[in-house]
Amino acid sequence: MTVTTIPILDGTGAAFDHTAIDDGSGNILLGRVAFTADGLTPVNPSSEEKQDAIIAAIAGLSASRWQSGPVVLTNADQALKAAGAAGVKNWATWGVLICDATWTANTVQIRDGTTVLFSLPLPAGAGYYPMPAGLALVGSAATALNIKAASAVTGVCTANFGGHFGSA
Repeated sequence: MTVTTIPILDGTGAAFDHTAIDDGSGNILLGRVAFTADGLTPVNPSSEEKQDAIIAAIAGLSASRWQSGPVVLTNADQALKAAGAAGVKNWATWGVLICDATWTANTVQIRDGTTVLFSLPLPAGAGYYPMPAGLALVGSAATALNIKAASAVTGVCTANFGGHFGSA
């Protein structure tokens, strides 16, 4: 069997140096190859600022990262990401909930203001619940991304979410 190597070229036609994204086997991790918004210049995927520019270009937004920090759930809206200025949208791209042994079954809602974007039923007891892979909850402009339990809370469940915010 013959293996054909296909080089990834940069904007000048030169081969892209992928050593920073090599898995050690000599294979290119294609899922981590990134280019600037013009689609021509390869960038270092470990650079958060450059990743943000790529995500923003794909989403059509000028964006920055955010992370909520720990939020202890109640059955009242709590901001994961506060509302931005006019035209600024928040979107969540990851999240995790960690509940203790005293937690009783409840449904957690991620909300665009008061509109439910995503619901996750959580069973009683201790647990670690990451949000589904590929999660992308996009909020409305100038509206907070909130979290709340659908009913009264017994026990402790803590949320930590993150994503991007920006303007179109």
